[in-house]
Amino acid sequence: VCDPKFQYDSSNCTGDKVLTGNSCGGKYEQCKDYNDPNYVFTCDDEDYINNNLNKFSSAPYLYSDGTVSTQILSGKKPIGIVVDAEQRLAVALKRNQTAWFGTKEYAAWKNLDSQGKGYGDIAEEYFRYADIPALAKCLPYSYQGGDKCDPDGYENTKKLIEFAESNGIELPAVDYVKNYSPDNVSVPAAWFAKGKWFLPSLNQMYLIFDPKNILADYVARRRIGNTKVAYYTSLCSQTYWTSNRTGSTISWFVGSNTGNYWGYYKSISTVAALPMIKY
Repeated sequence: VCDPKFQYDSSNCTGDKVLTGNSCGGKYEQCKDYNDPNYVFTCDDEDYINNNLNKFSSAPYLYSDGTVSTQILSGKKPIGIVVDAEQRLAVALKRNQTAWFGTKEYAAWKNLDSQGKGYGDIAEEYFRYADIPALAKCLPYSYQGGDKCDPDGYENTKKLIEFAESNGIELPAVDYVKNYSPDNVSVPAAWFAKGKWFLPSLNQMYLIFDPKNILADYVARRRIGNTKVAYYTSLCSQTYWTSNRTGSTISWFVGSNTGNYWGYYKSISTVAALPMIKY
């Protein structure tokens, strides 16, 4: 016997409407009207989006000559995708899945962990790896949008680089953005060369994770994905490091396309570093 929630079939889901979700006895959970102008697309609609890319607006591409356009322009090289035209912020076409700390720091963590100290009671000697005092504490769950944290990812990243260099610490996520430049441009112009890209702040990450931006960014990446210039992932699986520090000295905020944010233990977590640039 099927649950009453399975109520849709071709008799009551007609026209351009689409049967979706789980099914039982030939009936489906949902009947979606993708032509409804008020319909809000989510990651559950990814198959439909992929098969109908031309129906969706693309985020603007940032080109190496400074041009910004939603069109794929012949003879020009895209280097980023714009997330906020007013603030002139764009994200890189590529990312890197990386841990926060390097091999030495991870070994220090494992040594302490093997002593049974636990994640919530890390020994004081580990704090020199975990704490970045130059950044203000960004307390969890007390605000929306990250506007009470250090908002400038470029300045945050500079502080992280200075901290790592002065303390001899390897920070792979930071190193990736520090050394990033688009690999489809052989001689980058000064404004988008190495040293101009940074880890977004939590506040800036919320621009990326605005529902409209997520979809437009995804469409832009799918449109050029076959060129191997850009990566694209599932709409449901985008999680990135930010450049903000939490109240805990052992975790950092991680942005998610759900609009949530939380702390990850920096030594044991591997998520994506996505470079951002101000153009």
